Amino acid sequence: MIPVAFLPDEGGYTSPDRKYLAEVFFDFGEDRALDIYKLERHDGRVYKRRVFSGLQNLNSFAWIRRRPHTLVGSTGGIDYGVGVLALWDGRLHGKPESAAHRRAWIGMQAWWDQRLLRLRRARYEEGEGFVLLAVSADGHAVRYEHFSIGENSPEYAVTHTIRLPPR
Repeated sequence: MIPVAFLPDEGGYTSPDRKYLAEVFFDFGEDRALDIYKLERHDGRVYKRRVFSGLQNLNSFAWIRRRPHTLVGSTGGIDYGVGVLALWDGRLHGKPESAAHRRAWIGMQAWWDQRLLRLRRARYEEGEGFVLLAVSADGHAVRYEHFSIGENSPEYAVTHTIRLPPR
């Protein structure tokens, strides 16, 4: 497993195939958020077109090895929002092809097209979340921590490893 940085620095992180850019920025004070842009090259210049926005309360994320434009991110732990461990795949930022995909993928309400596959979701809205710890070298699995620090549930931190869905 390859370790992942906790609370990434503000800035841009290019996908392994260099077609997408994940941009981390501060939103609402110390809260990190993530937008993803498709990089388009025309006339010797590079243009950014936003294809995903809204992963708020970001704890960690990583581009997945051997999956050229797939990203896993983890959120949660602050007093608002529901923590998730989610997967974004650049191949699917258009409309899902099948009814099964439509049921599995979350379509966000926004003018840009954004899709997340929710791998895990917190049960409580406040104080519970996930931290992505490591990604396997072959891109088939991730290790993460599920934690709770809130008043609504007992405090805990448990580490899990899950296999990612097939491409």
